[in-house]
Amino acid sequence: MVYVQDILRQSLADEVIRALHEDKGHLYVCGDVRMAQDVAQTLKDLSANRLKMDEEQTENYFFQLKSQKRYHEDIFGAVFPYEVKTDPAASKPEEAKIPEAKLS
Repeated sequence: MVYVQDILRQSLADEVIRALHEDKGHLYVCGDVRMAQDVAQTLKDLSANRLKMDEEQTENYFFQLKSQKRYHEDIFGAVFPYEVKTDPAASKPEEAKIPEAKLS
């Protein structure tokens, strides 16, 4: 199996870095959330290596790309834990209060 990040590393690294950094190009990542994370990390690794940036510089560079609207992500598949979606208090049914009968 070949992944997007593998192709980036093996054959497109120079072209993608040149397009982003020198040509002020745009990059579009579309797919599931895990793939997008892996591609972003690969691009960060490549940028750090090719552009001789440390971790903080690399993070700032990607922040700039996103701020300049040159790094685009269209991702799907984010899954949130059940606890985040619901309010536990709201999911408990109210106990019905039955008035007590008075015998006289």
